[in-house]
Amino acid sequence: MFMKRALIWWVGIVVALSSIVFQIWWQGSVTILSFLLFGNFAIWIITVVFRREFLKEVLSQAGRRDAQPNESGVLESVKSLSAFQNEINLFISSIKQIGEEDFGNTLSDLKNEGIKVSLLDTHAKIVEFRKTESESNWITHGIAAIADLKHKNNNIEEYSFQIISNIAKYLKANQGGFFILREENGQDYFELTACYAYGKKKFIEKRIHPGEGLIGEAYYEKDAIYLTEVPEDYVKITSGLGEALPRCICVVPLLSEGNIYGAIEIASFEKLQPHEIEYLRKLGETVGYNLHAIEGNARTERLLLESQQMAHEVKSQEVELRQNMEELNATQEQMRRKQTEIDSVLASLSVMELDTVGTILSANSVFTGITGYEDHNLIQKPYQKLIPEQGNDRMQFDMMWSSILSGRTFSGEFKIRNQEGADMWMLGNFTPLLDGSGKPYKIMLVSLFNTQEKEKLSELQELVSAFKLSFPIAEINPDLTFKTANDLFLSELGIKKMELKKLLMKDALYNGSYQKLQNYFSSKNSAADTLELSLCHKNGAVKQFSATLLKVNANNRLKKGLLILRNPI
Repeated sequence: MFMKRALIWWVGIVVALSSIVFQIWWQGSVTILSFLLFGNFAIWIITVVFRREFLKEVLSQAGRRDAQPNESGVLESVKSLSAFQNEINLFISSIKQIGEEDFGNTLSDLKNEGIKVSLLDTHAKIVEFRKTESESNWITHGIAAIADLKHKNNNIEEYSFQIISNIAKYLKANQGGFFILREENGQDYFELTACYAYGKKKFIEKRIHPGEGLIGEAYYEKDAIYLTEVPEDYVKITSGLGEALPRCICVVPLLSEGNIYGAIEIASFEKLQPHEIEYLRKLGETVGYNLHAIEGNARTERLLLESQQMAHEVKSQEVELRQNMEELNATQEQMRRKQTEIDSVLASLSVMELDTVGTILSANSVFTGITGYEDHNLIQKPYQKLIPEQGNDRMQFDMMWSSILSGRTFSGEFKIRNQEGADMWMLGNFTPLLDGSGKPYKIMLVSLFNTQEKEKLSELQELVSAFKLSFPIAEINPDLTFKTANDLFLSELGIKKMELKKLLMKDALYNGSYQKLQNYFSSKNSAADTLELSLCHKNGAVKQFSATLLKVNANNRLKKGLLILRNPI
């Protein structure tokens, strides 16, 4: 009776102590080694105490006066104690095997069902805890590996390939795609920036819009999508054995603060376990945060670059503005000078207003001051009355006036008579002033009197004509060929004007005269030069002259030369 009570009491103590120790270990405060040491110590205490109590009871029975010698009872107690000792040793051995794979085999000899059930329950909880802890460590290690990946220079393509290749290898998946959410013309779309399959990069241009396929569905769901029944036309995994459908597809959105920045798609021949899906979910938050950071860094760099460009542009604009101001000041100064010149020119211009039939309406002081007319001698008089009789061609005037009335400006040199009847020349324009319908209603004659210049030019022309009649003169082209010559020069050559262009200069000049001519026209000397030349007559006679050479330049280039024969030697 005593043995049964003791056994139940001590088993209860052991189970209670085991439960307390397991709970402490479950919370992570005690290691499995400490648990076993404490368990063995507790069993040893229980055994020692039990033996001591057993001996006390035997001695107590021996000291009783009415006690009868009972050898079989003592043997029975010793056997019970030995059996209990064996049970305790088996119990201790079983506790040491908790958590091992073959733990169930160690309990086959344990007779107490209550203890066996308690130990199996404890074993199951420890195994489950180890599995949970292992999966948690697996998830933590995988996420840490992803977190260690660096996104150098915000290169999203390189970073996305590192991510998807790392995930595919860690999950031992067959294929993976990394999609970035982009925007174009106000529309969101997913762009495939990296694809991993059997250790190789896949450069595939692919766009998916929200709502299209699993990727597009993840845009709205913002949660992982796990699919084990893959449609025939969704995706194929290519291997050395050909193409085959994957057994599962998992799409995970990349989120940060509730906003989606991309998505990851994993295809595999093996179904993903719950902790692997949980790993992908947590990974979506980590990568989403990194993408958010990359986007922020890129935005910061872009704003910094834009601000630097703006600063550079502002600086350039300041320099340009300063240059423009300087140019504007210079232009204004030029305009002031031009205005002064224009005012000076306008002050020398004569202005007359005519109606559409040629009647003089008004004339400025320049016109009246030069011509000597007074207003009462001009106003309401026909302009044609100012034209000299020898130049008053009615038909020619009507043609000019008809052109002016058609809206055209007529420019030219005109001759009029002054108050004293003398001829005067003016250079000017007849300009029609048009009304809203495009018809002339007034004619403006703006002119500059050039009578003196005209007279000087006439005198100069007379002088040139006289000069040409006095000396043999020839005009020479820049290539040293004859251009033209007067009759005196032709006479010295004994040829006619039509023969001049066929005559070569070197055939007409003798005794080094052609070389002298060539040296003069090839030199930079622009002044006239006097030299002696030998001219050959058509009949072969050679005559020597004192000659003058002149250059006529235009735009710093030789236009022609003049050869003047003055005196024969």
